[in-house]
Amino acid sequence: MSDTGHAGAVRSTGARARPAGPADRSSPGAASRLAAEDFHIVEARLRVLAPHRLEPPFADATMGPFHVFQVAEVALRDADGVEGASLAGGLPFLEHIVLPALLTAGRTTHAALHHRLYWSIRNAGFRGPAASALGAVDVALADLAARRARLPLHRYLGAGRDVVEVYGSGGGTGLTDRELVEQMASYAGMGYRCVKMKVASDFGRAVGADVARVRAVRAAIGPDIRLAVDANQAFTAEEALDFARRIADADIAWFEEPVHSADLRALADYAAEAPIPAAVGESETSGRVFPSLADAGTAHLQAMPSKLTSVAEWLAVRDLTAERGLALTLPGYPWIGAPFAATAAPATMCEYLMPVLGFIETLAAEAPRLTRGTLRLGEEPGLELRLDWERLARSGRVVRDARWTAQDVAGVATSV
Repeated sequence: MSDTGHAGAVRSTGARARPAGPADRSSPGAASRLAAEDFHIVEARLRVLAPHRLEPPFADATMGPFHVFQVAEVALRDADGVEGASLAGGLPFLEHIVLPALLTAGRTTHAALHHRLYWSIRNAGFRGPAASALGAVDVALADLAARRARLPLHRYLGAGRDVVEVYGSGGGTGLTDRELVEQMASYAGMGYRCVKMKVASDFGRAVGADVARVRAVRAAIGPDIRLAVDANQAFTAEEALDFARRIADADIAWFEEPVHSADLRALADYAAEAPIPAAVGESETSGRVFPSLADAGTAHLQAMPSKLTSVAEWLAVRDLTAERGLALTLPGYPWIGAPFAATAAPATMCEYLMPVLGFIETLAAEAPRLTRGTLRLGEEPGLELRLDWERLARSGRVVRDARWTAQDVAGVATSV
């Protein structure tokens, strides 16, 4: 191991067992193709960058101000020397549960491997950072499989198009009214046809001011740009309905997380009378929750591929939206989301939270081309986003670089 940290092995039996749970919900095409792939991962690598300072700090209704944002990547190498990678979170769970289970699995199908990894996180929870750690690993496996097939990831997943629309997101509650209007207008000027701003300032205690801010943004961007608002779960159903009614004449595309993400009754109460469709799902790390969100009456689901426990779970959410005629958008990293969005309906968009994630493009050696509110995917195999780790290491920005093999983790049983 090249790092003083040590990952512990979590033993799992039945590596060739029939996959259960999330894999059973997959769509028949891309998910089946990935499930049938053979993997023998012999090395895992985790690289972490020094925190990037956000100027100005970013805040929303219920969290912040955020002063820094940190990027980490997990990379996997198979026995044939092919690598796959993904940006990752949930690092303690990744290091101490998921990677040990992965590295001690030997050669196996993806279906059996994911079954092993999925149940390895049971005690850590299927709805939290351990699930997201697993999701990042599964995206890295999909990246590896696409590279092995010499296909860009969106083509490997069955996409028939190369262009994905992106909406400009920001509008933090910490901005002054003038700063907010200027930022949203600048996004429209960059060619974004949809923009999103934060509302429910101070845990929803500044409703009058927020109504005025929404109206000011609508006036600044004009009638042809779609405008969405995001309350980050701050309101009760009654408060959310009141706010939605007060801004409905501003032609709002969707109302994101109007109520607490775990309160399905409040979501149903809002959806039953909502003048603006609710958009929910960004906080979820299990694909199993999304049918319940749809049953509660939401018209718009949001699912991040590397945040759910598997690519198959994301594909199941995609298929659910198609079956029920719901809108679908992808939060998180647009460069990772775009290959998945390209497999969905043409109206499917990726979010670009520019005040927080805009710096990532400066880290990349390769990335999908973002122009006038669209990402154009290229023909390089796998995920197109590749960080320039050599340059970043030379500049002293890499604060951790750890590698593990099966030998490093065998015989140790640890959990978080």
